[in-house]
Amino acid sequence: MPMQPNPLVSVGVTSYQRPEGLKKVLHGLMAQTYKNLEIIVSDNCSSMAEIEDVLEYFTSRDNRIRVFRQAFNIGMEPNHTFVTRKATGEFFLWLHDDDDIPQNYIESCVERFSDSSEIELVGPRADAHLEGRYWYTYNNYSNLGESVYDRLRTLIAIGYSEPSAFQQYFYGVFRRETLMDCMWVDGKYYYKETFSLFFRISERGFIHFADDVKLDKYNFNEDFQKWRDANYVDKPLRYKFAGAKVEELLPRTVNILSTVARSRKLSRTDKFRLMIFCLTRFAAALASSQVPLWKRIARLPFRLLRKIVHLITRLLDKVLQS
Repeated sequence: MPMQPNPLVSVGVTSYQRPEGLKKVLHGLMAQTYKNLEIIVSDNCSSMAEIEDVLEYFTSRDNRIRVFRQAFNIGMEPNHTFVTRKATGEFFLWLHDDDDIPQNYIESCVERFSDSSEIELVGPRADAHLEGRYWYTYNNYSNLGESVYDRLRTLIAIGYSEPSAFQQYFYGVFRRETLMDCMWVDGKYYYKETFSLFFRISERGFIHFADDVKLDKYNFNEDFQKWRDANYVDKPLRYKFAGAKVEELLPRTVNILSTVARSRKLSRTDKFRLMIFCLTRFAAALASSQVPLWKRIARLPFRLLRKIVHLITRLLDKVLQS
């Protein structure tokens, strides 16, 4: 798909309870060298008055910013889909209120689309930080110029060895129509399952790499606490029997197989080869990491006890805070 000159880029900013981070990311967007932007901010029902002050300050100074305040906390995943559905640009990227981007970030990513009309996503270099300190550097990835078969086969191998290797590309620049087509499959979308999104996009076209810009992702211990809450309390009990690896790998495997089966760019032979490769990798991943069933059953009472204790702790925290 040829790129129009100076195309509109929509930026979806999700925010919750971090006024300083929101201020920083909006300052970064206003300072971008690429100016044809549509900035969509969705605050997920923050209770801090400072958030309102930040939003009023920036909307009064930049008419490219559109603000939505959720009436109640709709959750992280729906907030991401909300800003995507509000976007109208040819290209789209997500940013959080804990991201830091250089001034040429969007311009450099958009420029990479001129390398091929079949590029669907351009991602940056990125460093992760934990509580303000450097944590690690993400891997980079590009499949520009590869055949559909080769790029899908490579991604299948990555999906069972290191699926989060280049997850910073989730904050790269997408062709918006392709993103919308690939986000929801069979009515389901999993925000944290970035690999499945990248796999579907790679069946459509290329993923490329902007090597001259870097995203800084800031992580906080409170985010990991939320993940632990969901893991201890909100996960279905059936996965205590099946095992965590089944929970992680089964949806990914189903996505790979369905994407390959539906592809119009692969021959029947290539589809068969990719499906066999996927299933063998799935079986090998389970065999190398799964705890025997009898051990999982034996551990159930302890896991249930931990789940109950954790739930009581959360309830006490809420009572004490109220």
